[in-house]
Amino acid sequence: MENITENITEKNKFCRRFVCSDEHFSGFSIDIDIRQIETIEDIIDIFNKLLLESLTDKNFENLIMILKTKEFHIHCVSIEDILTSGKNDLHYICHHDKF
Repeated sequence: MENITENITEKNKFCRRFVCSDEHFSGFSIDIDIRQIETIEDIIDIFNKLLLESLTDKNFENLIMILKTKEFHIHCVSIEDILTSGKNDLHYICHHDKF
């Protein structure tokens, strides 16, 4: 039993939480294992994929169409900041409409 607990704890120390800040998808959050990413774009790609899977799973057709128009990004944080952040830190992914 101890090995299972150790494995879960080991994995969790590499997970970082990414939360959406957007008028349509605000609050959607995912955990990403930082051992699986190299760039901010990797994070955005994983985020988009998982959000699309979630919307598809629930058959939210209108929200899927809206998602396809979004270009998400992360403000003022480098990949180094994310990789060295604490496991309890939150990182926000957002989209702003262009005027």
